[in-house]
Amino acid sequence: MLTKTYIAALLSAVGVDAFWRMECPHRLGLARIDPLVNPGTASAHAHAIYGSNGFSLTSGFDQLAGGDCTSCRVKQDKSAYWHPQLYFKDAATGEFEEVKPSAACLPTTSLMAKTFSHSPGFRMIAGDTKRRDFTAPWDYTGPDPEKSTWRGKGYVEQSILKQLAIGVNCLNYAKPGEPTLMRHYLPDKAFIDENCPDGIRFELMFPSCWVGNNVITSANHQDHVAYPDTVMDGPCPADFPVRLPGLMFESFYNTVEFKGRSGSYVLANDDTQGFGYHGDFISGWDEETLRQAVNTCTNMSGRIDDCPVFELQSQNDAAQCNLNTPSLLSSENVFGPMAVLPGLGKIVEDIIGGITDGIADIVDPILGKGDDAQQDASPGGGVFKEDPVPVNIASEDTKPEPQPQPEPEPEPTTQQPEPEPVVTPAPEPVVEENLENVISTQYVRDGNVMSKILWVQEVVWVTEYSPDAEVSTATVDGSARKAKRSRRHAHGHLHRRH
Repeated sequence: MLTKTYIAALLSAVGVDAFWRMECPHRLGLARIDPLVNPGTASAHAHAIYGSNGFSLTSGFDQLAGGDCTSCRVKQDKSAYWHPQLYFKDAATGEFEEVKPSAACLPTTSLMAKTFSHSPGFRMIAGDTKRRDFTAPWDYTGPDPEKSTWRGKGYVEQSILKQLAIGVNCLNYAKPGEPTLMRHYLPDKAFIDENCPDGIRFELMFPSCWVGNNVITSANHQDHVAYPDTVMDGPCPADFPVRLPGLMFESFYNTVEFKGRSGSYVLANDDTQGFGYHGDFISGWDEETLRQAVNTCTNMSGRIDDCPVFELQSQNDAAQCNLNTPSLLSSENVFGPMAVLPGLGKIVEDIIGGITDGIADIVDPILGKGDDAQQDASPGGGVFKEDPVPVNIASEDTKPEPQPQPEPEPEPTTQQPEPEPVVTPAPEPVVEENLENVISTQYVRDGNVMSKILWVQEVVWVTEYSPDAEVSTATVDGSARKAKRSRRHAHGHLHRRH
């Protein structure tokens, strides 16, 4: 059965209120790839990815536009859209499992000026992977204040609007649908089991106000854009005078599959409340196609079939487009069951805080010393003082380590008597304590060194085995200082306005 993904474009211009709901019948892939935040290396958490199969660890416009296919139905859209995957954590085993998409709506486009479309290579991020709270001046479990009061009450600050751009919609097709962006948090599993018989939909509205001047991005991929007064519409801030096509992600998840099982839902970035939901976008649109569509396709139906500008492919053809996963990530288990989130989630960040070079270097051979470590290292010291080593996509072959040459044996002599043999006492056995608290065992090979990692709740024992050295054991105390979390991202789409 095909899963459906949609990309919708909401057009709002000169009295026009229309949208495109653009199907992506197939998820391109699920992998730790994020070319905006972690270019050239594995990202710190898993992303659900849609769009052009030119997507890679370092892809930009040229690579996306040059892709062989897209997992979305509009062939001229070679953009890339990605967002953190949702997982279920089983209470009995502690293991994580992928929550499969039941459908997903990717982009939504909203336009106030019908003459502008995304420039080639335009990119942006919505949401903040590090956020774990809600700081708007009202209770997040209640309804938002009436939108007409937002400006008068000072609720149009970007720091507030960014939090209101996230929604989690409870799906029950037997009842009237919930308004878009009504709930800004992920309900607990008991609520979802009781009230959401058709799953849940994550929603993420992207900023639609732009600084202009052909600026396609900024250092953090956010500062060149801003939200209008009421997130989806309203006037733009004075410093962001140009209206962009409004983009919204909708990601549908089949939570019904886990009904009756004890556990909880968690995003790939170790977020159980949904405040850290986020999304990334790199435009791969054929610019002229998008411009023509914005200017001419204003049918209120929202059907891409009603826009003659679009060249469409069937759902089956779109479903044949798959991600060319880099070989260093292709064997990684991102679907589950697994003892820890892909990228080791929170455990990796605790260890990155600075314990010992030896321990940190073997925590995650795929993540290595990526952007997270580089950003979180303290000035002038810490575990990752050196620059991270980017992944070499062109060649991942490693040269074998040179083998040491045996030293020549000394010629026998009769001048000195042979020394008495020295008896070396047997080494004290290494006692691994708290084995009952072990949650996962991992073996990591680095050249001809095999490392064994035992993950426990409070203490991590790491034992390295080498043919050339004695056994060495290090203990990682769970109280070690935690590193600052670095940002990460994801995607979805606009459904309809209620």
